[in-house]
Formats: sequence, C-alpha cells, structure tokens
Amino acid sequence: MLLFFGFAVFTGLLAGALPAWVLSSFKPAEILKNIGLNRLFGNLNLRRSLIVFQLVLSLVTCIFLLSFYRQFEHMGRKADYDHRTANVMSIPLNGAEAPLLQRELANLGAVRRTASASANIGRRNDNSINVNDTRLNYWAADTGIVSLLKLQLVAGRNNVQPNEALINEKAVAALGYKRPDDALGQSVRVNDSTQMTIAGVLRDFMYENVGRNLAPLIIANEGTPQRYLLVQTQGNRAQSARLANEVWSGLYPAQAFEFSWLDEDIRQRNSQADTVSQISYLAFMTIVIAALGLLAMVIYTTETRRREISIRKVMGANVRHLLWLLSKGFVKLLIIAGGIALPLGYVLSALFLQNFADRASIGIGSLLLCLGHHAAHCTQRRAVANMAGGISESGRQSPK
Repeated sequence: MLLFFGFAVFTGLLAGALPAWVLSSFKPAEILKNIGLNRLFGNLNLRRSLIVFQLVLSLVTCIFLLSFYRQFEHMGRKADYDHRTANVMSIPLNGAEAPLLQRELANLGAVRRTASASANIGRRNDNSINVNDTRLNYWAADTGIVSLLKLQLVAGRNNVQPNEALINEKAVAALGYKRPDDALGQSVRVNDSTQMTIAGVLRDFMYENVGRNLAPLIIANEGTPQRYLLVQTQGNRAQSARLANEVWSGLYPAQAFEFSWLDEDIRQRNSQADTVSQISYLAFMTIVIAALGLLAMVIYTTETRRREISIRKVMGANVRHLLWLLSKGFVKLLIIAGGIALPLGYVLSALFLQNFADRASIGIGSLLLCLGHHAAHCTQRRAVANMAGGISESGRQSPK
C-alpha cells in the first residue's frame, strides 16, 4: 500500500510538472490580450513526439501479441499429438506400484491399454544418458508404450527384454549408423557401466514440446523409475475417470486420485491462454492511452483553430475539406509511427520466434492488419473530435 501511494504521488507530481513549468513562463499581459490565440506548446513538437512514441509502443505491442498468438496456435495445430493422446489418461504414480495398478485397471471394460513411463508426452524431457559417449534423451517405459501412443517401428521389434532398448531415427544418425537396420542387434555402452542391445528403431515422433528441436531418444524398461501410468480409455470420459478413481481408492485409500487427459493438457499448454490474455490486456491499455493522447491533441488543436475554421466555412468550405484540414497533421503522425513500429515490431517478433524450432511466419499481412486496426481506431477518435469539437463550434461562431 505504501508503494502504491508513493507511486501515485510521484506520478501525479510528474504529470503536473510540465504544465506547471509551461504556465509559469506565461506573461499575463500577453495572455489576456490574445487569450484565444495562445498555444501552450508553440508548434507542439514535444506533444507530437509523445503521441508518436505512444502510437509506436501500442503498435509494436499489437504486432508482438499477434506473433505470440500465431506461434502457439501454430504449435497446437501442427503438432502430431492428437491422434496419439486421444482418450489417454495420465495418472501420477506418486509411489504407487505400476504393475499392480495396471492389472486392476485391465479388468475394466472402459480401459483398452495401459503403459508406465518416466515422463509424459508433450513435456520437456530432463532425463538423458550417455550412449557410446553420445548424449541421448532417455525414457523409461514398458513395452506397452509403443501400441498405446501408436508409435511406428521402422525396423526390429517393440517387445524389448531386459538390457534391450528402442531408439528413434535421430538416435540412429547420432550413434553413427547409416540405416536403421544397421543399428539392430548392436550392443551399446550406457553410462560407461551397462551394456544394452538395440532391439528396434522407431520412426521419429514429437515427444517433447513442439517448439523444441526433435532430439535423439532411447527407450528402455529400466533405470529411471516410472512416474506416470498412461491409460487409454474408450467410451465416456467421465465414467472412465470414475472407474479409475474407484480402483485407485481400493488400492490406495490414503492417497488422493490425480489424473489429467493428455490431449487437454497439451492443448492448454500450447495455447498459452493466460499469457495471451495478459498481453491482450496490456495491448488494449496501450492503444487506449495512445488514442486518448491523440484525442486530447485533436481537441486542443481544434479549439485553437476555431476562428480559422469559421472563416473557411463562411468562405464556402464543406465538411470534407474541414475534416481533412484538421486531420492531415495527425495522419502524418500515424504514418511516422507506422514507419517506425512496423520494422521494429517485425524484428522483435522474429527474435521471439527464434526460440522455437518449428515457428509460424510473421507475414506482411499480419503487420498490415495491426496497422489497419490501429489506424481505424485512432481515425475514428479523430473524426469524432473534429466533428464535435471543431465543425459544430464553427457553426456557432462567426468571424468579426
């Protein structure tokens, strides 16, 4: 509360400092003599610069928000998770025995397959091991993981035995083999202490976040303890979850049953809805602030030019000519702001997208869409201010 109060006082003093400094420099005699012709900031260069800065900031925010949204929408659409994770329930084991739980769940008609694994698909894999002095990502999983996630074998078999492992195509190249068949039956040294035989090669599949580069992977049923039980269900999801809860409660009544649906979990993580909502709020605020600043400048300029507007109207100027007369200066400001913000927003968006291996394109259409929306929003405010603040006033005031 003290910080908020201090910030409010500081902002208020700062906001009043510039007008106080300008007004204190006025000469009373000149002000009273030409009260309708004085301009607080002369040619308004300072205020124009502030307006351009606000427009640039709001436009860059819009471009970045659109790039952010398109990237995560692209990730959710292009990822090949959907056909692998449909109706797959992920249950954190939290110390529970996976084989016992699998046997009990297999008796349920709503359960098709089960598999235990050390990590969930779609999440970052933090486990890695040295295989023949090459660092590979590592999954500990039983043989049911291949059929449950619909993984495709390129060569070999998937029913691995103790001291056997599966690798993906990336791992084939990383280990120095030319073809998948060349890797079959090869004995590899794991962490300089264990020998494993390559039993099969899997076609590359997206097992981490889609924004990361696909890395070499080895899957074995030993080593890292399995932390999740993946259950492929059929029929009504709510009923399947209820039946699984009953089985868990019968085996582990003292532990709460936790689960999530993999497809929903991945979709929510890829959409980044909360972050998009926060950035959208910030973008809305910057646009409103920039538009209000522009509106204030339009009203002030119109007020100081009422006599000129009245003379032009008496001389036959129509509404369209007066509107362009009052708006052309602000159109220039918007063009200048667009000339600065478009390349700057493009560069910042490109730098942000460099964090993702599979990224969406920014595109000239996205930039023009942001600029068009921004121009329409600001132009609407200008038109309202011009018509209400300038032209209507000119009808009531006539030159002397």
